[in-house]
Amino acid sequence: MGNVTSIILILIILLPILYLLYLKFFSPPSPTTSTTTLKDSKGYVIKKVDPKHIKGKVKISESNRIWSATADKKIEKGTEVKIKDVEGVHLIVEDIDKEKEEIGEIEEGDEGESDDLPDEEKIKKLEEEIFEVVD
Repeated sequence: MGNVTSIILILIILLPILYLLYLKFFSPPSPTTSTTTLKDSKGYVIKKVDPKHIKGKVKISESNRIWSATADKKIEKGTEVKIKDVEGVHLIVEDIDKEKEEIGEIEEGDEGESDDLPDEEKIKKLEEEIFEVVD
């Protein structure tokens, strides 16, 4: 009976130690928020963002976390934004419409000719283009 008792005592001592070693060396790391994971993420303004201070608030779309924010210009509540950078515990954001303008998605005079046509004419034009490729 002495051997069984000593084995039980050893297990009572070793199991917590082994568990702590497992947690330290083999458990997956807890998810963290870092500057690299936030950069280029999208969110929306829940409290007006002002360039003069960091009282603005942005809710990150992926994590639903709320961060203090600032920007180069005022951004109103409800506006979708992109995170440009992280400084300490606040975000630097920009309006997504501003970004689209910068990359040329909103350019005057860059409209396709088929955009002005009614739907039936668009279909005919597409059919003609398809048949040209086939021939």
